[in-house]
Amino acid sequence: MDSEITQAERFITSGQFLAAAQLLERLGTESSGAETIAAFDAARALCVSCAEHLRLAAELERAAQNLMHLCRFLRTAELASNSESTRPDPSRPKSTVISKLKPADPATEVAVAVLGPLEVRIRGERVTAWGAQKSRSLFEYLILHAGRQIRRELLIELLWPAHTSRSARNNLNVCLYGLRRTLRQACPAGEYVLFRDGCYLLNPQFIWHVDRDEFLSLIRMAQVEAGAVRVERAIELYERAAAMYRGELFEDDANNEWFDAERRGLQEHLLQALDELTALHLRAGNIESAHNTALRILRQDACRESAHRSLMRCYSQRQQHSLVARQFRLCTTTLRAELGVSPAEETVSLFSELTAAPQL
Repeated sequence: MDSEITQAERFITSGQFLAAAQLLERLGTESSGAETIAAFDAARALCVSCAEHLRLAAELERAAQNLMHLCRFLRTAELASNSESTRPDPSRPKSTVISKLKPADPATEVAVAVLGPLEVRIRGERVTAWGAQKSRSLFEYLILHAGRQIRRELLIELLWPAHTSRSARNNLNVCLYGLRRTLRQACPAGEYVLFRDGCYLLNPQFIWHVDRDEFLSLIRMAQVEAGAVRVERAIELYERAAAMYRGELFEDDANNEWFDAERRGLQEHLLQALDELTALHLRAGNIESAHNTALRILRQDACRESAHRSLMRCYSQRQQHSLVARQFRLCTTTLRAELGVSPAEETVSLFSELTAAPQL
């Protein structure tokens, strides 16, 4: 049991609270003594609570970003409307005429893909070279916090924690110059990164499309549709979200650790979405789609028991009982080899149910 408790601690320290809760629940059922069982139950409840708080925090963060995006859209739409109804005074110097940015104008849009290798397109032109790694790291941080103002001191601590204040500030200025130059080389449409009141932020006059935000938004919409038992619509939205996930967050950047928690969180969002998508396919009788989705889950996480159970259900639906047993054995072997644990009671019960001899 010591090894299993150690594994639970690893889950907790890495932020995998649901996995820890599942393991603690099983340990509680296998324990004896009222105090021990109560301790496991309390730990499990705390893990579930932590997971829920993380989920709510992520939802609030995404909602705030979506609201900021909508406000920018409405602001630029209003500016565009005003520019159409108001002609500039010919006697006014050209230098004082403000050009209006229209939401539909490609020149105002920056498309950023962070799920998988970083890809940035400005007005359709791809950013191909980042120069210094620090310039790319600065952009990565700003894009993950789009809509926020980031204090200069935070960026200094993130990128140059061991430098003196003067040295770090000089480095930040050089880094920012390199970043602005890189973005302008793709499209000299304006100033992409602003500095206001001691803070840096992405220019709100541009419309920033980030695939991570759309990915999470699609998952939320799919959950709403699934809750309303609109299965086909939920399946469509989940599949669109899954298709957007080209790979882990900043997959081609192995030099930074500050986004590890965000990377793990997004991967867990994907796996949960695929779990729910598999269940919906099974409900709709799409056995082949459910089978393929469950396999994708196991390619990401070979120890995810929910995917093993889904495959067992798929094989049972096809009357492939030998494959049900094989999948259960694979699940058991993988869990013991990777985590040093046995399958959960839910998995064992499902196997018994699916392989039980029919009553005569």
